[in-house]
Amino acid sequence: MTIGCIDNNEKSNGYSISSVLLTITFDDYKVNYTLDDIEILETSSGTGGYIKTKLLPESIVISDIIEYKGVSLPTLLDKIPNIPD
Repeated sequence: MTIGCIDNNEKSNGYSISSVLLTITFDDYKVNYTLDDIEILETSSGTGGYIKTKLLPESIVISDIIEYKGVSLPTLLDKIPNIPD
């Protein structure tokens, strides 16, 4: 499976065409998502942060807890048939 973002701002006759922002490929099946496609999908939200470390233990940085909102991977993968569990 391959998941990647691309930048593709094409114009045709002076009008913007919805750019593909995200492509998911599994075997021979490919799903392209534009921003419009992603915005209508069910969203999920939650809180989280990260811990960043360097070689020295005293250089540990713990981020603030932030609320995140987005589209879950299972929602994005729903359009691809026959994905193994």
